[in-house]
Amino acid sequence: ELIFDQVRPTIVCVDVRLPDGAGGKLAERFVARGARVMLFTNDQASFEKPPAGVARSLLKSRTNPGQLSEAVREVARSTPAP
Repeated sequence: ELIFDQVRPTIVCVDVRLPDGAGGKLAERFVARGARVMLFTNDQASFEKPPAGVARSLLKSRTNPGQLSEAVREVARSTPAP
């Protein structure tokens, strides 16, 4: 059971390359539950074609902290208030 089954976050950040390799599937699960998902990856294909419903994908190797902060702000602004 995920903590997400108990708490409903508005924005979730997921790395494609989790130790078990299930980052893409986890992102899809969060999207299905209504969360806005930001996907982090160094895989060009995952960056260019993220799972359906992903709000934003970012290349880890090309994203500095300022760009990450701005991306989170953009996703937050595009998220309707509960």
